[in-house]
Amino acid sequence: MKNSPQASVLIIGHKRRIVELKLLANTLLDELGRDPRFKSPDVLEATSSLVD
Repeated sequence: MKNSPQASVLIIGHKRRIVELKLLANTLLDELGRDPRFKSPDVLEATSSLVD
């Protein structure tokens, strides 16, 4: 299946949202005094210019 530019933007947006949710989960876990569950990727900053 060939990816259209619109599909690529949707996929990047979806992955960016997943990273945001993982960061939020880690923040909430930290507030509860628990260890983070997810690794902290630098991908969010790298992809932000592609989606905005």
